[in-house]
Amino acid sequence: MINWYLNSWNKVVEFLESDIDYGLSEAEILKRREKWGNNKINIIFEEKAWKSILKSIKNVWFIIPILICIYGVYLGKYISSIFTLAIPTGILIFKLRQLVNRKKEMTTLSAISYGKITAVRDGREKLINSEELVVGDIVIIDDRSIIPADIRIISSDNLKVNEKSLTGEEFLSEKYESKLTQEITSLGEIKNILFKGTKVVSGQVTGIVIATGNYTQLGKIMNMLNSTNIRKETINDKAENQLNKILTLSLLFGIIVIVLGTMLKGTDENFIFSILISSTSFGSIIVMMLFLRLVNKTADKENINILNPSWIDLIDDFEVLFIDKVGSISKTQMNVSKIFTDGKYANLEEDDKSNFNFIRLMEIGLLVNNATYNSSDDSGTGDLKDIAILKYAGIKHIYKAQVDSKNRRVFDIPMDFSKRIYTTINKVGKGYRANIKGNLDELLDCCTHIMKDGVEVEFTDEEREVIREKDYEISKEGLITQGVAYRNFSYEPSTSENIESNLVFVGIVALENPTNPSINDLLRRLIREKIHPILITEDNKITAATVGKEVGLIGDDTEVISGIELINSTKEEKIEILSKTKVFSKIVPELKNAIFTMFKEDNYKVCCTGEEVIDLPLLALSTLAIAKGKASALVKKVADLYIKEDCLEKLLFLKSLKREINRKIKSGKAFYWILIIAECLISLISFEFYGQVISNELIILAMNTLILPLILIRYIFNKNMFELTPKNIILRGMLIVAGSTVVKILTIDIVDYGFTAVGAFLLLTFIATFDIRFKKAEIE
Repeated sequence: MINWYLNSWNKVVEFLESDIDYGLSEAEILKRREKWGNNKINIIFEEKAWKSILKSIKNVWFIIPILICIYGVYLGKYISSIFTLAIPTGILIFKLRQLVNRKKEMTTLSAISYGKITAVRDGREKLINSEELVVGDIVIIDDRSIIPADIRIISSDNLKVNEKSLTGEEFLSEKYESKLTQEITSLGEIKNILFKGTKVVSGQVTGIVIATGNYTQLGKIMNMLNSTNIRKETINDKAENQLNKILTLSLLFGIIVIVLGTMLKGTDENFIFSILISSTSFGSIIVMMLFLRLVNKTADKENINILNPSWIDLIDDFEVLFIDKVGSISKTQMNVSKIFTDGKYANLEEDDKSNFNFIRLMEIGLLVNNATYNSSDDSGTGDLKDIAILKYAGIKHIYKAQVDSKNRRVFDIPMDFSKRIYTTINKVGKGYRANIKGNLDELLDCCTHIMKDGVEVEFTDEEREVIREKDYEISKEGLITQGVAYRNFSYEPSTSENIESNLVFVGIVALENPTNPSINDLLRRLIREKIHPILITEDNKITAATVGKEVGLIGDDTEVISGIELINSTKEEKIEILSKTKVFSKIVPELKNAIFTMFKEDNYKVCCTGEEVIDLPLLALSTLAIAKGKASALVKKVADLYIKEDCLEKLLFLKSLKREINRKIKSGKAFYWILIIAECLISLISFEFYGQVISNELIILAMNTLILPLILIRYIFNKNMFELTPKNIILRGMLIVAGSTVVKILTIDIVDYGFTAVGAFLLLTFIATFDIRFKKAEIE
């Protein structure tokens, strides 16, 4: 693979045999499209409709109704024969619709960032559809545009790109055309390439297309998805197997009843057809559909969106749970806890307007702040650290709008992977000031002076060491640290200057990210469920270790590893790390995928959460995939569940719900057998003693597919639902059979037997759904 970022842009243009002024000719475009394909991401969809139909019609649940229908047509019972095929045909149509919908989902996943783009072709600028781009095309992109392909930058002007969809990082990435001088470890470090699916926030750019469609970085991610791992549809196969088993057993019982009736009374085709209709009821399918619908409503009440009904199987099938700290372990909020400046901790309760260090630190905190905060409802948008500073500043009556009006922002230098600091250049009085916040270690390396009592003095090694010790001390308390510095200019600096150097250090802001009050209990419950939680956090190793101990996830620091340690470890060391590490710190999204892959390669079944495009492969490979937070529609198409917040609590709720579902299904199946057996036995008694069946076939079909499923659902969702033991099954079956027979004897000369038998059967079946013992069964 060619590392385009290590080559100058003119070398890339030369290698791809293009021309920045003329572009490509139409003839050359056709050749390249034939060689590399068009600019579409094609995800393979392997399932074929005809194969799905063929597989379905081989099932017992389809073959038996076909045979009964043929027999009914032979007897001249056309309406009931057609009705017999209605539900199997409905199931087949439902399966085909599922297949079509899944194919549409795959198409949606493929259709990313289609639109118009300006390309230079035959020496002229042309507006073309982005899917028509080929490798070597010279393109011109304006701000607010979605990048249509992977593009090596040729020239740019103040170019900033939001790469969150690809890297998962919140901050903007500053891009330029210069070649890089060393290998990179993540996509976020590549400053001279624009990636398909990301968005230009500001600036203009001219570039050359280096990859299209499936060959782009986004395409490579999307191609990890295919029809076999998007939405693990396990419930359909299990439901089919259960239905096949139920129909086979009930048909065998029906055949036994038919043989007994024939031996006692002789052959009667109406009796045989009636028993076949009774014994092969599809009421169980109706019950299952109603049951799943009611389960979904139960989940909806807990703000859980069921995206894949197979969650019922998958919820018990994973053993490792990847947890993001914010939103799971801790709340989605931060508070200013401490401020260290001028060699001491500031008194956060005082309003000391004479403390120049404190005032300068707060001003910088607001000038480099891109968040919003509304004090009336305590809500905000943007980075949690920025929101916390806005909130605290407001309490001190220092307001961002006022500070901004006096210090106009000229431009900013985005934070990125290579330097975790963020800078804004502001007009201050007659001069300019660079205001900087960010990672303390990196910030200290850029500082040559320190502010003491409002005066800039030289930054000594001893003072630098004191600051590092304070950082360690604060981190040990589980707080998140952020350094603050500045640099004054007598002139307006330019983006080409090394602005982030010769800085003046002001102080440290320590932020608290409060843990969820119930997190200790939630983690204990997870472990009791035999689920091993793995914490992923962007905090430094010291803070991560403190938080891990605080919530009871780890016992000592050896169970924590940082991202840089993981990157620099050997394969053998990584295997050892995997066996003992429970907290991964300083982890960027790309590294999170690598950690996940390590667990998968070691045959662990993993559950994870995600909300960005970069999380798609991780979600697709998860045993159970959960979309969270502000997950897009694209991410939800891959996930099994959508839980906006409180993932751990909702996950444990679903585990509990699954146990309740198992209990209800077990009792529901037992009650179903009571109905089928009782119905066949009543028909046998009716045929033996009165020479007629319980009722005509249409009434039996309507009863089995409409009325009995509703009675069964009533039993399953009865709050006082009782367990059915073998003894209970026999007694309730006898009650229904004996009761229906007694009703017939008492009304033999009054009304039609079919009417009284069916009425008695349904009434007694309904009564049988109650617990008629003196003491109600205890519900778990």
